[in-house]
Formats: sequence, C-alpha cells, structure tokens
Amino acid sequence: MTNEIRENKLKDMIIYLTSKCNLKCTHCYVPSEDTVKELSIDDLKWIRNTFDIKNVNLMGGEPFLYPFLEDAVEMFKNVTITTNGLFLASDSPQVSRWIELFKRRERIGEDGKKEKTLSIQLSIEGNQLETDAVRGPGVWNKVIDAAKLLKKNGISCYFRCSYHEGNLPTITWLIDNLAHPLDIPLVLFPRIGASPLTPDQQIWLFNLIIEKNTKYKSHNLIDQPHFMQWLGENGRCGAGSERLSITYAGDIIPCHFDFNYILGSVGNKLDIINRNREMFLKSAKIIQPSCDFCNKAEICRSGCYMSNSHSGCPLKRQFTKEVYMDMHNLNTESMAGQVKEIKGLLRDSLIC
Repeated sequence: MTNEIRENKLKDMIIYLTSKCNLKCTHCYVPSEDTVKELSIDDLKWIRNTFDIKNVNLMGGEPFLYPFLEDAVEMFKNVTITTNGLFLASDSPQVSRWIELFKRRERIGEDGKKEKTLSIQLSIEGNQLETDAVRGPGVWNKVIDAAKLLKKNGISCYFRCSYHEGNLPTITWLIDNLAHPLDIPLVLFPRIGASPLTPDQQIWLFNLIIEKNTKYKSHNLIDQPHFMQWLGENGRCGAGSERLSITYAGDIIPCHFDFNYILGSVGNKLDIINRNREMFLKSAKIIQPSCDFCNKAEICRSGCYMSNSHSGCPLKRQFTKEVYMDMHNLNTESMAGQVKEIKGLLRDSLIC
C-alpha cells in the first residue's frame, strides 16, 4: 500500500549524523549550528532497533567528519553515504582503509550474482563553474578525483545534482562530458528553494534524459515522483510513510528537506511517532487542485511537496511516455529496457 504507515517498516531512512562540515555551500538548506551537534552510538542503535529499515542514507554536514561513521556503516544493511568528496580525494592514509571497507560490503545474492550493499553519492551543482561557485574553489576537481577512485575500485557511486532553471543548459554537458565518459550515472533532484520548472522546461528535461539514455545505453534519471509516473511506474513521495529522516539533533522529520515539521525525537515511543506521521500524511501529503484531472494523482499525491513539482508536471500538457515514443519512433521493448535500467539504478544506488 502507498501513502500509508506500516508499523515500523521503512523503505528509506535518511540520517544526518553530524552538523560538522568542511564546506559552506551558498545554497545549503541544513540549519547552521553554533556548536557541533551529532548523533551518538546509542542514538544509532535506537534507530536500528526501533525501525525495520531497508535502505539508509548517511548524510551530514559531512559524514566523513563523523567519528562513528564506520559503526554507522556496519550497523545497517544497505547504506548510501552522501559526501562532498573532499575526504576521498585527500591524501589521508585512512582513504585506502575506507576503500577496502567499501569493497567488503559486496555480497552474493540468492541468484549467485554480486549485490551492492553500499553506494556513494557525490554532490555537484552543475558544471565546474557552478559547482565551485556554490561549494568553493577547487571542489569540482576533488569530486572528480573521488569519483575516479571509486570507479577504479569497483565501488558503486553516482553524481547527485540539484537542477533549476539556471543550470538546465549544463545538464546536457554533464551527461556528455562527465556521466558518460566516466560511466557514472547522473541523478537529478530539484533545487529546494528555487522556483519549480514550467511544464515546457520539465518536458525538455524529460526528453533530454531519455534521449541521452538511449544514445549511450545508460540510465541517468530524475529522482522525482512525476518522472517515475511518466515512465509508467508508481512514482510517489515516501516522506512520512515509507521514508523518515533523523537530524543530528535527534529530531524525527518526514522529509530530509523539511526541518520544520517534527514528528518526534530519538527515544520516543513508536506509537507516538506513528500518530504524528498519520497527521502529517493527512495535512501535508495532499493532492493539489491542479492535479485533480490526473488518474495518477492518488499515488503521486502531487509529487514532492517541498519543491512544488506538481506545477511543472508534463502530464499537464498531455505529454505522456507514449507521446514521446511516437515522436522518436521508440518501440515498447526499447522503452521497457530503459525503465528497467532506471529502476535498477534506484535499487542499486540505494537512492531514497
């Protein structure tokens, strides 16, 4: 069932381990702190013991500055570490030890194939100019160095880039000159705080992703509910139902972008947290009036409520996957293969 609470079962948990960071990104949505705040080992154990979690995304601040990161990685089954890449690109003697730890997280599945239980998310803001402008001079080159190191060692990784109207022209360049040559997927998220794209801009972006995936036989994606709905999948925002987030202060929030809606705190009883989750789902996960026409609205619930993505949904222009296939003479088998690859990226990279 979608948009419902299943006791303590979660598909995704995003955990902000520490407020400590070695960058001062100009667009950072994480509240600044006068003193460092961090989760304790006992906090992490409470999270593990209270919830039945499929995937965990460890964030910061910068997670590699968290003193108990190795404990956190070992504590959960499927882990993504979201990093700015600076530590992995450094000359610290600890980097090689972390690489070996990452390699040990590979397991053999029931079908005999290797399965990834750890993935690294590397954050960029567009091309080198925009990334360095937002994150600091020289950061771009360090991220690329980190990506090459991970790729060389067979460690699952992908680039995370927040998109907005201002950096749309760079997305084509990123796929052609970064994601494709390095064979590392590009995953796009909306820039929180920026104006949502118009339907025409969103259609252009959807077109671009499918066009480049077809050309390169790759699987870049837009990690938003209405993109998956457009592909014919049950795209939805899992905030509050299938996904929770915990801040470095121990607050439990439904969405890792929304620090203002607090459902409880580490140590609270599960039934209290779940009652607050129910109230959140009824008050915040609502279908916008502009989506009433859509037969996918009950599942999608107007997509990402933090980015107001419903306002730019291509389905408002009757631009469906089938229309795209007709325009580009794509057959059903070809499109189905691409959707399978995209779903595989969502699964293997442990993207929330």
